[in-house]
Amino acid sequence: MDLSYGEDKKVTLEKVAVKFDTNGVSKFYKCLDEEYKRIVDSIVKSNSSGGGTGGSTSVGGSGGGGGFSYGANTSPAKPITPVQNQTVNTPVNVQTYSDMAGFSWAADAVEELTELNIINGDGEGNFNPQDNVKREEFVKMIVMALELDTQKVEMMNAFADCTPEDWYYPYIMIARQNGIINGVSDFMFGSGQNILRQDAAVVISKNVSVSSSEADVVFADSDFISDYAVEAVAKMTKAQLIAGFENGEFRPQGNLTRAEAAVLISRMLEYIERSK
Repeated sequence: MDLSYGEDKKVTLEKVAVKFDTNGVSKFYKCLDEEYKRIVDSIVKSNSSGGGTGGSTSVGGSGGGGGFSYGANTSPAKPITPVQNQTVNTPVNVQTYSDMAGFSWAADAVEELTELNIINGDGEGNFNPQDNVKREEFVKMIVMALELDTQKVEMMNAFADCTPEDWYYPYIMIARQNGIINGVSDFMFGSGQNILRQDAAVVISKNVSVSSSEADVVFADSDFISDYAVEAVAKMTKAQLIAGFENGEFRPQGNLTRAEAAVLISRMLEYIERSK
């Protein structure tokens, strides 16, 4: 075959026989198919295992019924898990949770918040009432309880540990925009840290109208309440939204549990409703 470039230049292409190894190609495609299946299986397993994308948002705290709940149970409790990424879960009756024995003081609150899709279990029939609640999990529960629209975030992010790629980003941003939360510093929110009982009281206090006058902190361990939380704890105590343990302690530096968080948020909603 001749390809002419003008009259003086000529290129000649010779026919070349190529042996096509169909067996090799077949093996190649078979390997591709196996690799594709392996990748898909890996993705499916990763998604089905859940993980930390907001996880379940159960709330609880050490001391069982103490602190934010009125009860005699003194065993530690677990955090409540907010619905992740604004996914609406099918309501689950709390009676289906297999691990609520000993937490009767929190049963009504857990059932209420489960039906409202504010919290859920771990997908295996457990609520994990004794688990601790992460700061971002508690914020998500508050945002969902108050029905704040995460699509209306207008603020620029100031926290280095909260980026648009994080599942909790819109919840923290809308809560901050509404003056509900602060970070552990000017530039850090404290993502991944357990929320302290005193900090939960501060967050709740910003959502209820309670006069701080004549509100005194009378807990046996009041001296351990951080200065920034003293007024909030006093107001929440006066409003009967929180209570101490049987020994008179509030345990402000203790972690909030899933069971306790459920009770606290349920009481907040009731207080808001009564105040209308």
